[in-house]
Amino acid sequence: MPATPARDFARPANLARALAAMLMAGALAGCNFFEAPDETDDPAGAERMAIVTGAFEAPGGARELAFLPDSGAPGNGVLAAAGLQGGLAIFNVDGRELITASGPRLRGLAGVGGFPLRGETLPLVFGMDENGVLRGFAVVHAIEDVIELPLEGDMPGGSSLCLYGQGIGYIDLAILADGEEARIVRLIDAGGQGLQVRQEATIALPFPARSCARAGTDLLVAGPTAGVARVDDRGEVRARIDRLPGSNITYSELLGRPAALMVSPESGLMEVLDARTLDVIARVRFEAGLGAPGFDSPSALAMSDANFGGGAYANGIAAAYDRADGRIKLIAREVITRTALTEES
Repeated sequence: MPATPARDFARPANLARALAAMLMAGALAGCNFFEAPDETDDPAGAERMAIVTGAFEAPGGARELAFLPDSGAPGNGVLAAAGLQGGLAIFNVDGRELITASGPRLRGLAGVGGFPLRGETLPLVFGMDENGVLRGFAVVHAIEDVIELPLEGDMPGGSSLCLYGQGIGYIDLAILADGEEARIVRLIDAGGQGLQVRQEATIALPFPARSCARAGTDLLVAGPTAGVARVDDRGEVRARIDRLPGSNITYSELLGRPAALMVSPESGLMEVLDARTLDVIARVRFEAGLGAPGFDSPSALAMSDANFGGGAYANGIAAAYDRADGRIKLIAREVITRTALTEES
């Protein structure tokens, strides 16, 4: 079945009206960090090799990526891509483009697989537009569309964001301000015309950051001219390196070991760092698999520990956009774990 033609994001006046429109259309359509171990790892100066699990075309490209898992039906989990020229595209892990919608260019994509909104549970995506304004969207599979959510309340501006936490009835985002701070905001459905946005805290950063990831109780941040740092919720720097191994920092625990991951369009490598110390664990070059080209110039990166349909992706999945060939390339999380944490891959 071909992808739905691109259309503009709907911009409803209030949340209740947006959800009512979605339901009507659907009916008509039918860790905290552990102390660092005493032993030291190999410096991992030599490249390790691994195989790309899958790949597919991304017609609009991808500035940012975010996974939207489905805990009730893991095979229905999807990947959101913020297009190079704007808009959003939604793909399943088989590479089928399910939804495409035009809209603003977004930086720092954060996604949640399911959030309760007025009786419905929907995947949500958040990003910062080019004017530094927070934007939110609901992915509505029933009508094959992406609907913009009205937001109201305390709306701090910024250059990028990441998911900071999620609980019953709320989503926390870390918004990277233009200066040296991250602002933590909480989004809730308080029954108003839109999702309520409330600033919860401010975390001082050692430099202006353009990418972030929650890591246990800390925040990993990366800046193009300053490197990478791990800071706690009081702004205390727990670890820092002055070089930038790549773009779009992300976080995972590999066999219980906290890891920060980045990809570099210049080297073509994925660099895996110990998230506690920011020491290098491994540098991985991904080569071609069956019908899946290897990494050449990977830029956007996302990772999820959730099950995405069993098989290769039962224990999680990573995705990188390769700007050299315009494809999104998927790697099973267990492949990264096995490659990074064993001396011989």
